Amino acid sequence: DQRFKVIHQCNAGVSNARNKGLSLATGSIIGFVDADDVCDPRQFEKMYNSLLENQAQAAICSLLFELAHRTIFQGDKTSSSICMDKQTAIIELYKGNIYSGHVHNKIFRRELCENILFDEDISIGEDTLFCLKALSKASKVVYINEGLYHYQIRSNSAYQQKNIDKMYTSHIAYRRMNSLIERLRLNEIGKKTFLIAYMSNICNLLLIFKEQNQIKDRRYDELRKLLKTLYLDIFKRLTIRQKIALGMKVYCFNICFVKHKIKTTIIKIVRGRS
Repeated sequence: DQRFKVIHQCNAGVSNARNKGLSLATGSIIGFVDADDVCDPRQFEKMYNSLLENQAQAAICSLLFELAHRTIFQGDKTSSSICMDKQTAIIELYKGNIYSGHVHNKIFRRELCENILFDEDISIGEDTLFCLKALSKASKVVYINEGLYHYQIRSNSAYQQKNIDKMYTSHIAYRRMNSLIERLRLNEIGKKTFLIAYMSNICNLLLIFKEQNQIKDRRYDELRKLLKTLYLDIFKRLTIRQKIALGMKVYCFNICFVKHKIKTTIIKIVRGRS
C-alpha cells in the first residue's frame, strides 16, 4: 500500500521516532499510535469526520486504560461531544477528567504541528508538552465521548518502573509548560488549573523520592521548596477544600506519605487476589 511509509532506524526512544514521523509526514492530519495499543477500527474516521463537521483544528476521543484486571474509561459520561475554544481545551488538558496529555487519542491539523517537536530529553510528560504547544495554536477543538483508543498499561513502562531520573524529567516538562502558560495569557481559571496540576506532579515526584529513600538528593529539597512557593502564590485563588488538600501535602507531607503507602499496599493485595 503506497500510502504507508516504513522507516527503519536504531532505537532512539519514542520521541525520536515520533519526530522522524513528523518530519516525513505529508498528510493534512497528524495522529499517533503506540505499537502495543489497540485502536477502534473507526477511531480515525470518526475523529476526522467530527473535526470536519465542527470546523475544528484538533479532535480528541476518550481513552480506555487497559490494566491487567480491568478497564478504566477516561471521558465524559454526560454528553456525546463538546466543542471548545483554546482556553477551555487547555484547561481540560490539566483537569484530566475527560482527557489528559496523551497524544494517542488526539488528531491535529498539520498546521498545528508545524515547528513543534517532542523533547527528546524528557521521558515523562513529553506528550503533554507537545499537546499544549499544538492546542495553543488551535481556535476550536472538538471532543468525542467515545472510548476509541485502548491504551495498554505496561508494568515495564518508564512510569510504572519509577526510575527517579526518568520520572524527574516530568518536572522539566512542567517547567517548560509553565513558561508557555505564562505567554498564553490564560484566564484565572486556566492559570489555577495548571498550577494545581503542576503541584500534583511535584507531590508525586516527592512521594517517589521518599519511597526510594532518596530524600538527601538535592532535587528533593528543591521540589519541596518549589511546592511551598507555588502554594503560597496560588493560595488566595484556592477554595477552602483545595487549601486544605494542598496544604496537607505542603506542610504535613509525612502524613501524606503514610497514606500513600497504605493505599499502594492495599492495591497490591487486591490485585494479587484477583
